[in-house]
Amino acid sequence: MGWLTKDQAVAEARRLKKHLERHGVKVSIELQRGAGDSGYWGHDWHRAEMSHHVVSRRSQGTTPLLFLVKKGRPDVPGPLCNGYMGFDGVYRIITMGLANHPGPGGPITVDGITIPRDDGRYYTWGTEFEGGLDDADWPPGFRAKMGAANAGIIDWLSERHGGRVTDDAHMEHSTWARPKGRKSDRRGYSRADGIAEIKAARRGTTPTVQEDDVTTKAQMDEINRWIENIHADIKETLPGLVADAVANYTTKSEKFSLFSLARFGYHAAAATNAALPGIAARVGAPVNTDTLAAALAEELAEKLEGSISSEVVKDAVRSVFADAANPQEA
Repeated sequence: MGWLTKDQAVAEARRLKKHLERHGVKVSIELQRGAGDSGYWGHDWHRAEMSHHVVSRRSQGTTPLLFLVKKGRPDVPGPLCNGYMGFDGVYRIITMGLANHPGPGGPITVDGITIPRDDGRYYTWGTEFEGGLDDADWPPGFRAKMGAANAGIIDWLSERHGGRVTDDAHMEHSTWARPKGRKSDRRGYSRADGIAEIKAARRGTTPTVQEDDVTTKAQMDEINRWIENIHADIKETLPGLVADAVANYTTKSEKFSLFSLARFGYHAAAATNAALPGIAARVGAPVNTDTLAAALAEELAEKLEGSISSEVVKDAVRSVFADAANPQEA
């Protein structure tokens, strides 16, 4: 089959979703195009799966670096993985196509298949798991969910390839990465640990995993820089979204002159900018969109000098944040 159209990618994502759900994993399909110049929605060359951790803490929220793995970094465009699991235990299917997750590595033979040098994106399904800084962030229940997710992925791969994929198709990042030592495995995991966890998921048990601190200060500094870039991007794009929402809502509900609509948009953007420090501080944490919308609506209504009710503004603002917080299945 080769490259997949959007419809084919959605159908394949739904098949993967069923396999994950058979192992008790909650799933959200949030598809985007694959990385690279091709921009295809998917392909059918995945033959193994690889686990990563994003180097985060549970105290940062349930999905602190979801935005990062979707959008990418300044030096590496997203998506940075095919699938992602947050501290909420939900597995998000992000792309069925190329993901910039493995980096240089190989060649390597796993499960009877040789993956060519530096071609990991084509042959490995990459999952980013939140965590990796604190042992307490991965209690036995979360470790079991990681194993269940990988078991579901391998079942899906096996179905795609005529039953020829086994649990030996699992890799940790250092299994692939070259030169050796360029990348670490998930905190406390080796490839053997990952495979044992998959087999335990099939038995309904939780394996014991050796603990080992693999995070460096350089990695944390890099993560912090990424987060700063994410916040900068939010500050640049969010005011425009709110302004558009206010303008679109008012044009549907009442008649206003173009001058008035332009004024609404300007003041909406200005008010949102004023509120952004509080918004940015909550990136990655659960957001109470009603509270956030009400706070913005009060300021917007005041700046709009009574020409539009706070309830209308609140509905418009709420719609923006609700869409951002609750992505729809493709």
